[in-house]
Amino acid sequence: MEVRSITKQFYEVISKVERTSEDGMQKVVKDTIVVSAVSFSDAEKKATEFYEGETLEKVCAIKESAYREYVKRTDIATHFSFYKVTVGMITINEVTGKEKTTKVAYLVDAGSTKEAEDVINKMFSGTVIDYKIISIKETNVTDIVLD
Repeated sequence: MEVRSITKQFYEVISKVERTSEDGMQKVVKDTIVVSAVSFSDAEKKATEFYEGETLEKVCAIKESAYREYVKRTDIATHFSFYKVTVGMITINEVTGKEKTTKVAYLVDAGSTKEAEDVINKMFSGTVIDYKIISIKETNVTDIVLD
């Protein structure tokens, strides 16, 4: 398994988009995408461009994402299921000897929670970082827009 990590400033953009449902009816749905951008206005611009060809009702919300890294497998096609994986980086204070855990959130493209765990473990393999996976949660993110 090969993995790739992309570190950027990410924003979550929630939009209302008109889509055709399985029964052929037009329906307005809320859609959440993650956008790599330098500002809120840049995120809105990229989201609007992303929805070109679809009927974008409106951009409802833009917020800075909790994750700064996007991790995916490079040896297979994208799954388009996104998981928020919270990892605890463990350090020891050399003076007091106390253990400290710093939480870091990753957006992982995977087919299941088990695969998301495997992707994170592969990313950390070969490093000297002590870590533990604290949580893995499937997100409502439907796509990611990179530069």
